[in-house]
Amino acid sequence: MCDFEWFPDFKRTSSNPGSDYQLPENSILVFEQQDDTGNYFEVHFAEQIHPSLSDTDLDLIIDESLATTVEDDSILTINSGVYKVDRELGEYGGYKIRIIS
Repeated sequence: MCDFEWFPDFKRTSSNPGSDYQLPENSILVFEQQDDTGNYFEVHFAEQIHPSLSDTDLDLIIDESLATTVEDDSILTINSGVYKVDRELGEYGGYKIRIIS
């Protein structure tokens, strides 16, 4: 087992009020969102998608589940699978990725 960071080049952020973490305004990451099915984060494309690319071309494939331990010792997991592009996210589209805790 290895230690990893999901997005090591980005500062951490939280949607929780009072959080100390902030991302730049033009960040492609949106953390700690919640809907009626649980927690997720979004990864937005930083540029417009080339028109020749289909939604299938843009599938994000995660071969093995990824897990990491956070500050309160809970474990967060991203399940393996195929994540479909959502062209409505952000300015140029992106992915909504479920976080299992």
